[in-house]
Amino acid sequence: MLDYKRELAQVITVRIAEELGFKKDQLLSGRRDILLFVARQYLYYFLDYYVGLNTEEMAEVVQKDQSGIWYSLATFEKNIGRKQGYTSEFFRLDGIVRSITINYMDYYGYDTEKWQFRSRRNVLAGTNLSRVDRLLDKHWADQKRERELETINGSNS
Repeated sequence: MLDYKRELAQVITVRIAEELGFKKDQLLSGRRDILLFVARQYLYYFLDYYVGLNTEEMAEVVQKDQSGIWYSLATFEKNIGRKQGYTSEFFRLDGIVRSITINYMDYYGYDTEKWQFRSRRNVLAGTNLSRVDRLLDKHWADQKRERELETINGSNS
């Protein structure tokens, strides 16, 4: 695994833990607390979507078994979009992780306008997107539209 991917994965891991009220060691522990399980689901998805890690690389970063990561990601994909609190918390964390990733990429000289974030899991038939990717694309398009409307309304007053 490339060093910059490992570094970005560590930064995201620490930030997810902090945002959800845990320490990094707790998040990566073997505890089976439901809140930790959900936090790990979010973390694994972000490591896939933003950092581009496969399950083998994720297992190395979070020191877990690949089968546990697969199970967490499958549970995440089943729950996202179906449970309101679960989804809204995911979108809140996604804004933070997206910002971290774009700033990190900008710092290292990547063209953030051309970069495509995508999950490499469970692609929907007839598309190149997973269900979660479609939800995220819709969410970010809605956020952009809201900002544009605020700008228009603010300039008219």
